[in-house]
Amino acid sequence: MRHLIAMMLMSVYGIALLSCGQRGGAGVEGVWMMTSVAVTAPDTTATLDTPGTGILILHNGHYSQVWMDANRRYSIPPSDLEKVDAYDTFDASAGTYTLADSTLTLTPQVARDPSAVGVPSTTIIQLTGETLVRRAERPDRNDPTKAMQWTSTYTRATPR
Repeated sequence: MRHLIAMMLMSVYGIALLSCGQRGGAGVEGVWMMTSVAVTAPDTTATLDTPGTGILILHNGHYSQVWMDANRRYSIPPSDLEKVDAYDTFDASAGTYTLADSTLTLTPQVARDPSAVGVPSTTIIQLTGETLVRRAERPDRNDPTKAMQWTSTYTRATPR
C-alpha cells in the first residue's frame, strides 16, 4: 500500500513539474522595454535607430505586447488619413506563451491583426542578465524563397 501511495505522489509531483515548466520561464518573466530592432534581408541589414516604443510583458504563462512607431505625429483630433497611417505603425497582441529551451512561442487570444488570433508564432530567445534578444525568420516579402531575420532587443524594466 505504501508503495502504491508513493508511486501516486511521485506521479502527481512529476505532472505538476511538467505542467509548470511548460507554462513559462521564471527567468524571462517580467516587463521588457524594446531597445532596438534589426532586420536582415538576403542582401542587407537594417537597424532601426528609433525602433519605436515596445513593451513585452511575460507573466505566469500569459503575455501582452504592444509596439508603436517612434515617429508618429498626428493632429488632435487625428484625421481619418492619420488614423489609417496609425494602423500600420502600431501592433498589439495578448495571449498565452510557452518557453521550451530557447524557443518562445506566443499564441495570441486577441491581436490587432485578426488573422493572427490563435496562430502560434515562435522566436528564439537569448537571455543575458537584464537583456532579452528575440530572433525570428520569416519569408522575404520580395522573394518568399529567401528568408529575412528579425532581431528585437529588450531591456528588463522590472528588476528581479
